Amino acid sequence: MHTKVTVTNLENGRSTVLAVNDRGPFIDGRVLDLSYAAAKDLGMLDRGLARILIHTSEPLPGQKNNDIVGEYFIHIGSFETEEAAKCLCEDMKSLNYKRSIIKVIRADRDGEIHWRVELGPYQSMSRANRAHSKIVKDYPSAFVVASQ
Repeated sequence: MHTKVTVTNLENGRSTVLAVNDRGPFIDGRVLDLSYAAAKDLGMLDRGLARILIHTSEPLPGQKNNDIVGEYFIHIGSFETEEAAKCLCEDMKSLNYKRSIIKVIRADRDGEIHWRVELGPYQSMSRANRAHSKIVKDYPSAFVVASQ
C-alpha cells in the first residue's frame, strides 16, 4: 500500500507513476485497476484493458533479494457458519493438505461473523505463491493474502 510504481503500457510505450491505494483487482487475469486519469495518461481509455509492465522505483518494505518477507496465508474460502468452514477443512485433510497449516479463523466485520479457511503461515511471498500454484488446482478461487 502507498508504494510508488511506474506503469508502462506495453502496447504504446506510454508510462505514468502511481501510488498503490488498494488491494484489487479481484478479477481473474487482471493485475491492476487504474484511475480514469492514469488510464488516460497510458492511452488506454478506448480499450479499457492493456498489457502493462509494473516497476517499483524503490524497495518495498520487507523486500530482500527480490522477495518480500513477512507472514502470508492462502485464503481458501469464507463461510457464514463455522460448520461449513470445518467441512472444507475435512475436505482439505482428505486431499492430504498438512493439518498443521490449515486454519479456521473467525472474522468479525461490521458486526457480521464469517469463518475463513486459510493455509499458512508462509514466511515470504515467493513461498506463498509457490504453494498457491499447487493449491489452486484443487481450489481455483484461492488467493494469497498478507497478514494484517
